[in-house]
Order: sequence, then C-alpha cells, then structure tokens
Amino acid sequence: MRNVVYLAALIAFSVGIDSAQAISIQAKTEKSSGVVLSFRECVGGFSVFVLENHLKTPIYARVQRVDYWDEYKKGNMELGVHYVERVPPPPPQKYPSLGPWDAPPAFRKIGAGVQVRYAIQIPDDKAEYRVRVPYMENGEVVRRLDEDTENLIKNEMPLVEASWKEVFSSVSANRCRK
Repeated sequence: MRNVVYLAALIAFSVGIDSAQAISIQAKTEKSSGVVLSFRECVGGFSVFVLENHLKTPIYARVQRVDYWDEYKKGNMELGVHYVERVPPPPPQKYPSLGPWDAPPAFRKIGAGVQVRYAIQIPDDKAEYRVRVPYMENGEVVRRLDEDTENLIKNEMPLVEASWKEVFSSVSANRCRK
C-alpha cells in the first residue's frame, strides 16, 4: 500500500495535483466497482480522462476513435458519451437540456484490462466539476439496443434502465485552464 500511495503522489506531482488529492484519488480507485474514471493529462484544450475496466468481463460504452481530427489523433484520444457536472450544480436552467448528443456513437466493447482515453472539455472557470460516463455490462441488452433500439425501448424500457451503470471521476477544478 505504501508503494501505491508513493506512486500516486509521484504521478500527481507530474500532472500538477498535490499528494493529498492523489491519496484521495487512489483510495477512491481501490474502493471502486472495477470500472474507474480518472484525470490523466491535458492535451491541447482537452482534459484527458481515462476509463479503465478492471472487471474480468467486458463493458460497453458509446465511444469511438476520431483520428480524422488531428488533435484527437495526436493525443491518442477518443470521442465518447460523457457528462460534465458542476459541483455543486448550478441553479436550474430556464431551457430544457437536449443532452450532449444528437446521434451517439455505437456501443463499443471494452475488454477486461482495457483503457480508453476520453477527450473532455471542462468549462474554463474556477468552479469544480466531475465527469460521468455511462456504460453497460450486459452485452445482450447492448446487442439488442444496437439492432432494434425503438422496439427495445418501447417494450422493455425497465430492462434498459436497469442495465445502465455510471462511473464518476473525482471532483476538481479544470486542471487544464489556460
């Protein structure tokens, strides 16, 4: 455990967070369900968060390579469904949210031990935020959603809702502010 804390502090120093935050992040990682989301580095105007699957089985997330965008390719980053949440939340909006995606990418299988680097834009202010990534562990529900979303949602919405899981990053200010 001592080496893990030292390693967390060393990594934290290299990305500009203090050792107390690093120990806190490490403690949260050790208590996680096996799927972890953590800040890794700044690339251009993006915060890179890494989704790690430490389960023995695959998970499924809506994420895709977009190497046709140079910044994503150079930073080895991917585009995926995620939510950036201000902590504490701002006052209610006067306009309904339409969500971050018109047409989300298809589900992608993320095998055991695999890491995915999400490119995430955090607002450039002094507020604190956390990032949330939805995923599923039930491959059969994923297959059925990809093949016949309308029918599955119409007839088996409770199954779909029960299948969604989420992973959260730790709360912090934008580490990549300009």
